[in-house]
Amino acid sequence: MRYKRKFWIKFPIIIVIIFYIMLFCNLPDISIQSLANWNTFYQCSNMSTQDFTIINDERWIRIGNVFYTSAIYMHDEKQPYIRVIGIQPTSKGFFQKIFCQLWYKSTGNEAKSISVAAILRAMPEHRERRYSGSYIDCLIPKNAEVFAVSLAGEQCSKHLNSIPVVNHKQRTKQYAVCVTPLNYKYSNVHQLVEMIEFNKILGAELFIFYNHSTNSNVDKILKYYRQQGLVEIIQWHIPVKVDTWPQKSKPEIHYFGQLPALNDCLHRNAQRSTYVVFQDLDEFIIPRKVITGTI
Repeated sequence: MRYKRKFWIKFPIIIVIIFYIMLFCNLPDISIQSLANWNTFYQCSNMSTQDFTIINDERWIRIGNVFYTSAIYMHDEKQPYIRVIGIQPTSKGFFQKIFCQLWYKSTGNEAKSISVAAILRAMPEHRERRYSGSYIDCLIPKNAEVFAVSLAGEQCSKHLNSIPVVNHKQRTKQYAVCVTPLNYKYSNVHQLVEMIEFNKILGAELFIFYNHSTNSNVDKILKYYRQQGLVEIIQWHIPVKVDTWPQKSKPEIHYFGQLPALNDCLHRNAQRSTYVVFQDLDEFIIPRKVITGTI
């Protein structure tokens, strides 16, 4: 009986520990699907297409202490949603009320707007910098063809800058390569060409580069491959202090926002490519045995 009492004394503690693990582990499936039951969509009946402007130049938009740059349609069978990629302060307990302003086409092809509270979560790795990557998730009604989204501090705000929603409905590529942000006025054209051509031999069909800063000679190479349909370039001028050489001040985010860039690339291409890999320019995937054809 003594052992049994000890077990029942410890049992509530175990339950509390499990609860906190579930609370702080940032499990995306639990967050999206459970919150779908209580998040309310508010129809913005007084809105028209004159009340927003779609920004297509990959700039960062600020809402309070949060910055955001892209939006991707997440094809979740149970609960579709829009994932906005941004950055937020890493301070413990940070919270900011944000609403997603979603634009979609009605049955009559008329643009309409709905508003819903955003689900804001920090990406888990920040290396003790002031900012970390951020997921800003917006639940959407099923069968709603959302084409643009903006973030606001209140429901149904007018005169907002909206960003287009990336929505790949089918896979058209087999093998895509996401590359860490180019930085420090990157100028090594030989390394760049070597990396692209070697991966082409392995079957890579698409390279996605995030450009913080490059030299003009690299810009010419990227333009050449882009004209061939092999390269996409995402301008990545993240609006906080980054690494410099020589170092002038402490960077406010880890390595040019590497984590939000790679997360953006993953979600942007998950529905477009069967395989998505992450690589630095000095990294190569080496097959361990002879194979025929491509993956």
